[in-house]
Amino acid sequence: MRERRSGHIVNISSIGAVTNAPRFGAYIASKCALDGFSRCIAGEIASDNVFISTVYMPLVRTKMVVSKANRYEHVHLLTTAEACQLIERALITKQRTITTYVGKLVSTGYTLFPGLVEMLLNIMYRFEPEAAPDGVEEAQSATGDKDQLQAFRRLMKGALGGTTSN
Repeated sequence: MRERRSGHIVNISSIGAVTNAPRFGAYIASKCALDGFSRCIAGEIASDNVFISTVYMPLVRTKMVVSKANRYEHVHLLTTAEACQLIERALITKQRTITTYVGKLVSTGYTLFPGLVEMLLNIMYRFEPEAAPDGVEEAQSATGDKDQLQAFRRLMKGALGGTTSN
């Protein structure tokens, strides 16, 4: 890309990198490392007309995400077509970051009110049940409350103006 003085790198990160999603710390750390690397090299390759876009992908309804143990019924899961639209947007517009409305809102909220956002994320974490690892009867954090989580989601949906998926 540098030799031909043209190119576009599209990274697929996670919405958790901008929302600080609990339960996914190790995974999010790897995505944040990619983000940091990309931001650093952006200054090195800008004069070569090479662009970097990062798509902060929400959960997508795939076999990896949806299983017997984790159905994520309380959140909006993108279809693969919707996920492709985010990637397509990055390819066409060359925007530095592509994220959803909720991703932008939580990220901005964390910048302005980190304690409040951490408290809300902790509530969601405690309400969401977690599957026990293979060979273990029940995980320590497996005792979530899906009814409370659904109620919390409805409350947040109203607070966000009727949408939690864009």
